[in-house]
Amino acid sequence: MIITRGCSPISNVKGTWKPINDARPFKGTVGMVEEAEELRIEFIIQRKDLAVTVRTICKVHPYEEPAIDIIEMTDWHSLL
Repeated sequence: MIITRGCSPISNVKGTWKPINDARPFKGTVGMVEEAEELRIEFIIQRKDLAVTVRTICKVHPYEEPAIDIIEMTDWHSLL
């Protein structure tokens, strides 16, 4: 039973990264630790949509390698 759709928490975060050799960083310098204000967006999708979602994020995101965490979840209603 799903009673809500479209809930996506968005948080302001400070990201850090260090571009390595052969990187073409969107922002920053190879070999230097960089930091910037970023947005963290969380959302739930169905497994069948996972591959196309990841490909789309990589296609439109300005970073060479966007930070994407995939966490499998259990519907808590099934535990009642």
